[in-house]
Amino acid sequence: MGDPSLRGKLANQQYEHLNTPANGYRVATAAEAMQAAAEGRIAFAAYRNPNGHGHIAAVVGETKGKPAIAQAGKKNYDFVGVNYGFSNRSQPTYFVRN
Repeated sequence: MGDPSLRGKLANQQYEHLNTPANGYRVATAAEAMQAAAEGRIAFAAYRNPNGHGHIAAVVGETKGKPAIAQAGKKNYDFVGVNYGFSNRSQPTYFVRN
């Protein structure tokens, strides 16, 4: 995604990095993340799991009015609805690069 500061970090660490405004990101709504992706800007959906591994995915567009993501993990997707990567119990926080 063009941000080397995220390399080598696990999902929970990436979440913390994104959630630190000094690192150039801000919390956004799903609509703002979809708009950023449509404009070619970096946007993420991320879940910090306090009891284990979190999850992070790139927001790459919109499908059926919801964010579309690309992710690597147990299942890999290059364009799929956010609900395929995040369960109802692990709703993501959206981040966009300033």
